[in-house]
Parts: sequence; structure tokens; C-alpha cells
Amino acid sequence: MVLSFDIPRQDLTGALEQYGETSGRSLLYESALLEGRLSTAIHGRFDADEALRRLLAGTGLIAEYTSADTFIVRRAGERGGRQAIGNHEAPSSRAAFFARLQRRLSWMMCTRREIRPGDYRVAMQLWVDASGQVLQARLLASSGERERDQVLLRHLRALRLETGPPPSVTQPVTVVVEPASAGRVDACAGVRG
Repeated sequence: MVLSFDIPRQDLTGALEQYGETSGRSLLYESALLEGRLSTAIHGRFDADEALRRLLAGTGLIAEYTSADTFIVRRAGERGGRQAIGNHEAPSSRAAFFARLQRRLSWMMCTRREIRPGDYRVAMQLWVDASGQVLQARLLASSGERERDQVLLRHLRALRLETGPPPSVTQPVTVVVEPASAGRVDACAGVRG
């Protein structure tokens, strides 16, 4: 699907958030990885993959999909675990960690009516210990409803992954969940309670 993008050159965090709002895709990234990096400006009509390639051009980073509508941002030279845009690479512990995190977050949110993804956007940061337990969670941007934010934080702080992150993952990990948009796959499709 071709979309209209109007994202000026700016800090990469802001550019990726604008990209997510336009494309409806959710993203995960290590906060430290984006620090000091600038995006390429993209103006015009592109499919979502091409727009993302252009946005990341020259940053030394690439996007790797963990599901149809979710991607992680990683260094171009690292070995990935899923299909990277323009790349096919072998599994890595970093990519496996991000895939596990995405699956657990999807399960946590999709199986609880009050925080099920849909018409809201939320940005959060997570700190995960070596055993996989979320030690700390904070919202960078509210979902727009105080009660939903409190429920989300309570469940995030109780979240446990099968294993912790590999040592190469810098924390916090930032997660942005975008609202559902027309023509987009249901974020909870295939998630069982």
C-alpha cells in the first residue's frame, strides 16, 4: 500500500515515531542506539518498506521485522533473526530477545480487554534483568486514558520473559505501539489467551 510521508530530517527517534504514526507499524529499539543519529528526510508517496529504507539511509541502521506490523531497529552489521529489509540473515540472540519481547507484550496486551491495542498509541521504556523479569517500566507517552496507563504499567511491571536480554542489548528498550489503521492487520490476530 502506498502512503504519503512528510518527515523532515530530524533526530531519528522523532522520525521513526512519525513513520510509525503514518504507517501504523509498531517498533522496538534500544534507546541508546538512536542517540545522536539523524534521519534522512522523506517527502512523497512510498510503500511503507521503501519509506523506512529511505528514512534509515546513511544512519548505519536497518529495520528487521518481528511480525507483519512490528519491527526492530538494529545496526546494519549485526546478524539478525528475521527478515531484514533488503537482507536475509541468520538468527542472533539480540533478534531472538526482541522477538520474545514482542510476543510477550502482544500476549499481555491482547489478552486483557482494558489494554488491548486498537485506537490508542503508547510509547514505553522497559528494563529487563538477566532472568527475563521486567524490573522497571515507564510510559514515555500516555495512551490518552489515565486508568489504561495504570493498568498497562501494572502488567508491564509483572511481565516476565522466558530469558533475559543478551549482554549486547542496551537498556532501556523502547517500545511504541501504534493505533490500528484501515487496511492494517489486527495486532492481536493469532494471539491466544
